[in-house]
Amino acid sequence: MNYSYNHYKLHNDPLSLVLCQIKFSKVRRMPELITQIHDLLRREGFPEDVSATVQQIVITPGNPPEIIERKQDEFRSKDNSWSLTIGEDMLVLVTTAYDRFEGFAKRLKRCLEIVDKVAEIHHGSINRIGLRYVDVINPAPNETFRSYLQDSLHGPKSSVFTDSNHWLHLESVGRTASGTMIVRITQNDQGMVLPPDIIHKPMSHKMKIAPGNLITLVDTDHYVEGSWDFDLESIMNTTNELHEAINAAWFNDLVTQKALEIWGAERVN
Repeated sequence: MNYSYNHYKLHNDPLSLVLCQIKFSKVRRMPELITQIHDLLRREGFPEDVSATVQQIVITPGNPPEIIERKQDEFRSKDNSWSLTIGEDMLVLVTTAYDRFEGFAKRLKRCLEIVDKVAEIHHGSINRIGLRYVDVINPAPNETFRSYLQDSLHGPKSSVFTDSNHWLHLESVGRTASGTMIVRITQNDQGMVLPPDIIHKPMSHKMKIAPGNLITLVDTDHYVEGSWDFDLESIMNTTNELHEAINAAWFNDLVTQKALEIWGAERVN
């Protein structure tokens, strides 16, 4: 699918985090293979082992909630701006130092190659590919988020609201040519640059926003679910399609021309 939009490089981009999740058929021996996988990942820029035990609540009909503990294997770059989490049935690549999609995709592909080399995930299926971008709008003192988002995203205008600075919480879910896209727009004044559902140990962030400033998070989540044979080229093509759709929505339908100027947008091929 070809999406039409102007391509920009944002020199002062508002990105807080980019995340890609690949889900595959469960590999029961994955915990035994993690040491070998990490030995290879160390040479690819993920030397730091920040694995930890996490708690998960499991709810089944007719039974009380059950809390189980599991080890979460996670490896990071030395500067704490790249993270790779590996489970029995998924891997998640996260960065707070995103530049261009090509660089992100190159790392994602290499991580998949390493995990497949050791765990042979190609014998199973791919069940989900998801790409998620979280942007933070932090207006200057004389501005509001309305200068950055297109009119359709400003929320209702009503005299019922006695405070002109009422907070915004919007969510839009719809089908795309590739899968499903969710756009969530939320606000907070706690300095939280990530949505609360992204439970992640702190990483290095270029954005440090003090509590008391009203900021707006634009969380764009595009994913496809199903069951397909493992094919690395197909996975990367699908990830690129998800990225292209997010960009088309972002540049065509979400942000304003003024926002692009503030963020130092430069047209690129």
